[in-house]
Amino acid sequence: MKKLSLIFPPPSEEYADVVWSVKDAPSPPQTAPAELGAYVKQYAAAPITVQGINPQTIRNGQIRYHTIDEITQLCSDADIVGLTCLYHNQQTAQEIAQAIKKYDQKKIVIMGGQNVSNKWMARVILKKNPAVDYVVLGDGEDALVALVNNQPIHQIPNLAYRNNNTILFTPRESVNLNKIPLWDYSDIVDANIILEAHDSRTPRYQELVQQYKGRTLGEIAIFSQRGCAKAFGEIGKMKGACNFCTSSGSSNGKMHPDKFWQQVELLYSQYGIKDYFLADNVFGIDFDQVQQFSISKKLFTIPDDIQFRAYTYPSIILSPDGKKISHNLKELGINN
Repeated sequence: MKKLSLIFPPPSEEYADVVWSVKDAPSPPQTAPAELGAYVKQYAAAPITVQGINPQTIRNGQIRYHTIDEITQLCSDADIVGLTCLYHNQQTAQEIAQAIKKYDQKKIVIMGGQNVSNKWMARVILKKNPAVDYVVLGDGEDALVALVNNQPIHQIPNLAYRNNNTILFTPRESVNLNKIPLWDYSDIVDANIILEAHDSRTPRYQELVQQYKGRTLGEIAIFSQRGCAKAFGEIGKMKGACNFCTSSGSSNGKMHPDKFWQQVELLYSQYGIKDYFLADNVFGIDFDQVQQFSISKKLFTIPDDIQFRAYTYPSIILSPDGKKISHNLKELGINN
């Protein structure tokens, strides 16, 4: 049986202060390894073992980042290794890739994530780091399944790869967000000890809430859509991508509200999670969409004091429906 290790690398030294939690709690398990792992297990042609590795853990009562050597050892029996690359951990991701290839040249190393999801960056990575076999641009779910299934490279969506000295790219495709199975943290290394501080049912969580005078302990990333609504011409007077945009080439998928709340319900029932980061580029592009989420929420067991941090676009709040939209956002639990 194949084994897939999915890593959210620790930050590089210059970004060591970038955390998703307070200093007294480890960063909550990252969503990418959990969600991608669930997708691959659901749709791979043959059974596969998945392991997710969080950047932080607790050892001997101390919160600390995994070292590169530790991550390499955790991946020692993996056939395929995936690395989620953002701006703050790109250097560490490359160092991990090099360490893994040095340990075992046969392992397949894949890099994906926001910071490499454009052709310029993907080309630079593949030219300068031979330890990286493939770069995934945009949605990684179907690309990862196809690589696990050993499909012909030119048939795999959203992929950058080497052909001798040439970097080639396959066509961009969006994943159907409603196909993504519900995910949990059962495959994440040290999930139980990491989650103690983020589980609203635990004494540790209550202590930290009191200590920090509010729930600022860490936010679980969750999403209802991908891509930028402005880039796709759905909002804004000046439609289209901003000049500095790295999201305009990504998908424009939307998740059904029932599916969204079903995922929230699962994370709350299993882990007591009440604090979320709604990772959409823009949430609630009009009153109808926000109202659909409000209606759907009532169908599920969601705590009244659940809270979200989210992004919007100024013209939405300043529109004629702005007050109604704001009221509904508050009802949904969006407080920031």
